[in-house]
This record gives sequence, structure tokens and C-alpha cells, in this order.
Amino acid sequence: MVIVDISDPTSIKIIGSYFFFDINRKIVVNGDYAYCAYSAGGLRIIDISNPTPNEVGTYPTSSTPVYDVEANGNYAYISSGDTGIVVIDISNPLNPRELGSYDTLGSSWGIAIDGNYGYVADSVAGIRTLDLKIPSSPAEVNNMTLPTSPNHIAVQGNYAYVADHTSGLQIIDLTDINNLDIIGELDTDDLAKGIVVRGKYAYIADQADGLRIIDVSDPVKPTEVGYFDTPGTAYGIAINSNYVYIADGGGDYE
Repeated sequence: MVIVDISDPTSIKIIGSYFFFDINRKIVVNGDYAYCAYSAGGLRIIDISNPTPNEVGTYPTSSTPVYDVEANGNYAYISSGDTGIVVIDISNPLNPRELGSYDTLGSSWGIAIDGNYGYVADSVAGIRTLDLKIPSSPAEVNNMTLPTSPNHIAVQGNYAYVADHTSGLQIIDLTDINNLDIIGELDTDDLAKGIVVRGKYAYIADQADGLRIIDVSDPVKPTEVGYFDTPGTAYGIAINSNYVYIADGGGDYE
């Protein structure tokens, strides 16, 4: 994990780091802590209250890779590959503990939390909708298949936006939680890996084709309005104010 000062976007600089022995696939920040999806298995909690970060808590998942993590209040939700979704109590970051789990049948790669519901991008089993009102007993409400293998999912308003590997962007209407439906799609040129939605735009990390910007103001007819071909291979994406930050690696990554 690397902490970068972006106060001047034209001259960014590294001000802190923490070394992992395996791949750190995702980071979310909640207050003074960073919650990291650790490929070798588990959730790692890092105190980032100063530029010299240190690990304060862990939740191991044996050798099962963790692909995604979301933190909401006192809970963290991790996509733990073949074992599905795990709900973790993080009210005490020094002692995270499992509250409940749900096996999504395939391989859970991405998760988005919206109120009492969790939407899971499962590379084999499509989109699984989970009721999370009782954290100790996640329950599936609905599921639907997608054209290929969903990698990542974002929720805004009544819609879920899915980075669906070779089929690009898929937009799902969430108005009726018991009857989900794909209402719009746009096939990007390469493999859609990561997605963020802000306002009327969806920003997609499209692997070898870099950043794709999609106008989703009409979710039935999404339209590409801009792109930026990054030097390497775009896997992850984040937005802050007027800037887009892309995790741009090299070589193959699954």
C-alpha cells in the first residue's frame, strides 16, 4: 500500500507505504483506517492516521484470495473468492471478527453496498442480491446472469452499473429488488475491470484500452463520450473532485 500526496495533481509524491507479502487488490478508507483486500487471504486493517502506516488488525481467510472490500459504519464486507461474501465487525479495528457469510456459488469478485442490500459481482454466478439487514445472516433476495463474467459493480440511485469483462458495461434496474432487469449496455473495446459512477457518467477501467467515459444519463442508451489510453493495463479506478486516478499495471492479471 502506497500513500500519495495529491494536493498538487501535477506533482504527486509518495509520503508513506506499507509492505504486503502478496497482492493488495483493493483499498477502502474509513476514518483513520484503510481496509485492504489481501490476495493471500483476508482483510488487513491499517492505521493511516499519520504518514507512517501500521497494521492494527487482520481477519484471515486461509488461502482464499480476497478481491474486493467495502466498509460501511461498523461493518466491512469482503468478496472472498470461492467462499463468497463475509461480513466482519470492525467496530474495534484491533479485533475484527466475522459475523456472517454467504456462499455465492461461483467466485465473488466485487461487492457494492446500498442501504440494507449488497450486490455481488460473481464471475461465474452473475449478480447476487443479498439482504444484509441482519449482518449475522445474509440472505439472497434475487440473482441474475450476465453475458460474461462480472468483475466489479457500482450502485447509484435505482441502478447498478457492472463492469462485465468482455461485454463491457451492463446497467441493471434496481427499482424492483425482486425483479432485476438489464436495461442498457455498451460493449467496451477491451476487458471491463473496474467501474465508478459519478453523476451522469460511468468511468470504466478497460484493461489495455485504458479509461472509458460513458454518459449514462439515459440508462437505456449509454454512450461513450471520452477515453484516455493509459500506458499500461487499467484495472482499478477512483475519482476525487475533478480528477480520475487509475491503477495502471503491466502484464496479465487475473
